[in-house]
Amino acid sequence: GADPCSDFYQFACGGWLAANPIPADRARWGRFDELREKNLEVLRRVLEQAAAGRDAATKKIGDYYATCMDEETINRRGATPLEPDLKNIASLQGADRLPELVAELHKTGVNALFGFGAEGDFKDATTVIAVAAQGGMGLPDRDYYFRHDARSVDIRKQYEAHVAKMLALAGTSAAQANTDAATVM
Repeated sequence: GADPCSDFYQFACGGWLAANPIPADRARWGRFDELREKNLEVLRRVLEQAAAGRDAATKKIGDYYATCMDEETINRRGATPLEPDLKNIASLQGADRLPELVAELHKTGVNALFGFGAEGDFKDATTVIAVAAQGGMGLPDRDYYFRHDARSVDIRKQYEAHVAKMLALAGTSAAQANTDAATVM
């Protein structure tokens, strides 16, 4: 083992690090990541078993999960389930109808322009408070849009390509998707 006086980190963590290499599909790996994966495995087993549930409520949970996992049907339907919302957005004629449109989107779980919800108060864990948060940015924060270093420029380029791909998958022509992605950027 490592000498604690010369490399305490290796002394304290080296055994675990050697026995638990970072998986190839991860940027990091620790006990909490491992715990999360185990919890997801347990949850998946519970949901898969719920599909065979005898009572209606349990079966409903299992059916809901099975529907979410049916990638073949999801891929076949494509953006069709989004069409009513996309038509509603496209029909916006003026700013006077914007509050109504935002409210309609929020009712279906789309945090248009801002997010609103409830969470525990950081100063009093016994209290739940209302929270409003900004929305509308695809990149993590404002600085990603304005930095001029090579990494930031590359991130924006990749983000724009991602937006174009999402638009194309939703049925927009490739040329229009690229134009629209540039507008989004």
